[in-house]
Amino acid sequence: MLPNYEACTYNFPLIWRWDREPFSQIGNLEAIPPKANFLDYPQRTNGQVDYVLVWFLDAEWQDHPDTQNITNQLLQGYELVHTSPKGLAKLYRRKAGI
Repeated sequence: MLPNYEACTYNFPLIWRWDREPFSQIGNLEAIPPKANFLDYPQRTNGQVDYVLVWFLDAEWQDHPDTQNITNQLLQGYELVHTSPKGLAKLYRRKAGI
């Protein structure tokens, strides 16, 4: 769960690596719809996002610019590897070499 703010503090047993901390490095994943930038994360942090799970994408938000931005990133740098039986969840894996 990338927007885990608890890992950004010393109050919990899980601590993000500060140079790769996704809570602020990837974007506002708790916004509705989320704002995220996966594709330049490796250049900015020397880390990578190997998988992205999209679940229950509400039709109301599909045409929103932030949703379209994430969709374009997934099409460019990721491949769809699994869709749940009802199509409510989709799992994407980072393409080799990206």
